[in-house]
Amino acid sequence: TGRKYSIPLTIQGIDALPTFSFDTYDPLSFKTYFIEQMLELGVLANTGFYPTTAHSDEDIEYYQRSVDFVFKKIANILHNNLPILSHLKGPSCSPTFKRLT
Repeated sequence: TGRKYSIPLTIQGIDALPTFSFDTYDPLSFKTYFIEQMLELGVLANTGFYPTTAHSDEDIEYYQRSVDFVFKKIANILHNNLPILSHLKGPSCSPTFKRLT
């Protein structure tokens, strides 16, 4: 899907547990946008996909359609040189895990 929309990504991990990161001018803000948009579609997602035997074929198909929908929106932002920060609902995620207090 990233290739379909010419979104620069790095894909890592093993086939059963793939992860990706955005190779953009503000990767953490694009990651945040992806997560926010997926949540709006009812998908608790990150830039990793962890399928389990509890996921049905329909779950996986919905996830794929949701990623495609969100990547299309990301491509629009990237290819039109729009500022990603103005599309976020909250602050960008942190680069590492740390205590919030």
